[in-house]
Amino acid sequence: MSGAEISDGISCRLLLGSDAEAAFAVHCAATSHLSNNIVRRESLEFIREQINDGFVVGGFSGEGDLVAYAVLTVSNSATHKVADLLEIDPASRKRFCLFDGVAVHPKWQFRGIHHALIAERMSYARRLGRDVIGVTVSPRNFKSLKNLLGTGFLVMQATLLYGGYERLILVQNLGSRPEGGLTRVKAVALGRFEESVEALRSGLCGFEISWNEQGQAIMHYGSRS
Repeated sequence: MSGAEISDGISCRLLLGSDAEAAFAVHCAATSHLSNNIVRRESLEFIREQINDGFVVGGFSGEGDLVAYAVLTVSNSATHKVADLLEIDPASRKRFCLFDGVAVHPKWQFRGIHHALIAERMSYARRLGRDVIGVTVSPRNFKSLKNLLGTGFLVMQATLLYGGYERLILVQNLGSRPEGGLTRVKAVALGRFEESVEALRSGLCGFEISWNEQGQAIMHYGSRS
């Protein structure tokens, strides 16, 4: 992976402990204008632990500056918590991993870096034999939702996490790609969290996001035809 180009002249490699402060600076820059109900605030120590314990890929500019990073974990407390919420059986947990954070410096956003880091982590998950991937996303984080849904993730659960904040849980099973598409059954404004909870409890899954004439973000829930 070292030196591989992922997007717009950005190369990537796994981060080292010595990269923690640069990653924390990217995180602070990317989240400074966002509220806690959209992104989870991380400490320098937590980011250092993620780098030491998991797979954290960094995106570097041609000048060698860290401009983005993304996390994949296989065995921390968040991974186990999400696996519990998804009711993943013990045998399948050996195949489960979690996308546990991403940040792109504001000066480098809208260049496809986030999308590329999703693909990079999916590739690494396959190599680890972790082909069931989960990720938690705020229903107000439209950019992340759109990127994840566009790469095959589906909304499978909705709950309160990280101290009571609304989160959608998206899943992709790389080892099982069902044939046929999803049929739209219900459209829910992403500001109406309880309606998303009800749609998911009824057996539907979220698979597409759009915007209505009033500018509201809409999640489309459906089922296999």
